[in-house]
Amino acid sequence: CGVVAAFTALNVFNVSQVAALQNVLTGAKLLVLLAFLILGFAVGDGNWDHFSQVAPRDASVSLSSQFAISLVFIYLGYSGWNAAVYVAEEIKDPERTLPRALLFGTLLVAVFFIALSCLYIYANPLEKMAGKLAVGATASAALFGPGAAGFFAAAMAASLLATVNAMCLIGPRVYYAMARNRAFLAVAGKTHPKWKSPWVAVLAQGACCCLLILTGTFEALLYYIGFTLNLFSALSVLALLKFRKRPDWKPIGWVSFAYPLIPLLYIGVNLLIFTYFVSNKPMEAMWALLTILAGAVAYHFHIKTRPA
Repeated sequence: CGVVAAFTALNVFNVSQVAALQNVLTGAKLLVLLAFLILGFAVGDGNWDHFSQVAPRDASVSLSSQFAISLVFIYLGYSGWNAAVYVAEEIKDPERTLPRALLFGTLLVAVFFIALSCLYIYANPLEKMAGKLAVGATASAALFGPGAAGFFAAAMAASLLATVNAMCLIGPRVYYAMARNRAFLAVAGKTHPKWKSPWVAVLAQGACCCLLILTGTFEALLYYIGFTLNLFSALSVLALLKFRKRPDWKPIGWVSFAYPLIPLLYIGVNLLIFTYFVSNKPMEAMWALLTILAGAVAYHFHIKTRPA
């Protein structure tokens, strides 16, 4: 909560330095991951035989259910690849630079994700990682011993600061844009006269984030947020089918590639995840759906009907 509060304050009072700080934090994060990967494979005490070892399953749910629910964590790990879209208004030549940023960012995350997954298995057999939340720390201990493991665990935890700052920067601008388009509470559309930041949206997001941290377990929060995130990403892609029918729609090669196969495939995978998630994690799904329902009610009875 202290970290969230610090970055929230920074995004209210010092907007001009936030982007520069984000570049530094992201660069530090990439350097930590690169060092972990290079040293892990070069001098770490791992074993390639781990990739061929059998890991017996003792889960009560089916393999298909377990795989589908696990995709919630994968989606959450990749979330943020589309965050550049939220600041499209502030990007120079967005038709050219935005697709490149999305493609490069997604490929970069994919390479790191696959490389780290391989390093984790190189460090420990699969069955030793079962039930472990801090897999990076577990791998560090196996590769470098307990002393170095503490350093890498701390460095990887510190690298998450880039994500916290990015969400404090980008999230409130979504609420700001929604408020200006009469799709959210009007107060979120206010900017501070001196600091030029969407200060109400920034503070509200910080407060909501701290509330979630204090009221839920780590795993429950991941499921709750992951389910909500999956649902809205599927709805965003589904909206593409409607937007393309508008007379002012401007075709772009990146968006039109293999249309409508790719959007329908994405929506289909999400529907599969929803089905398994609701049947296996009903409480988390219920709270996520209640949150969305509350937003729909507020929009229908208060936001949609407010005077222009």
